[in-house]
Amino acid sequence: THSSMDIDIYQNLLKVDPLGQNDQAVHRAPEIKFTYAPEHFGHMLFSFDADYANFLGSGKTFYDPQDKTVFDDSTSYYKTGQRLTLHPSLSTSINLMDVFDIVPQIDFEENFYQFGYSSRPSTARRFLRTSINTKTRLSTVFGDPQPYANKYKHEVIPEVTYSVIPYFYQEN
Repeated sequence: THSSMDIDIYQNLLKVDPLGQNDQAVHRAPEIKFTYAPEHFGHMLFSFDADYANFLGSGKTFYDPQDKTVFDDSTSYYKTGQRLTLHPSLSTSINLMDVFDIVPQIDFEENFYQFGYSSRPSTARRFLRTSINTKTRLSTVFGDPQPYANKYKHEVIPEVTYSVIPYFYQEN
């Protein structure tokens, strides 16, 4: 497993005076990540990732390009909030005639969002992604056939991946 915590403080450079007030920047403090590396469960590989991020900005909890003092759904957007992402994955590897490696995989991702520090309800996004990956190895050795002569191995590994999202849900 791997766990980490980051704090990212940003400077907004998209303004007239980039060294002036930094009240429009959005920071991530903290962002906490957890990864469970792929582990065998029978013939399957299971992995899991979780990520929590707290977004904050100085001044108002939202930004409005028209400088309104009250949040307006049509023009304002939140600068503060939290996001939690959960991402389990399951895959297996199939070797076909010692020529092709085929890896089917299924991923699920769930994202929870809470915007601002108000009574505004939270929202979510989730999706299921399936994919199949296949690759093979083509190689040859070039050089003098004499023993101890210089030889060079050339190898090409073409790989093809097909991915589809059969299920997607996102609240407004």
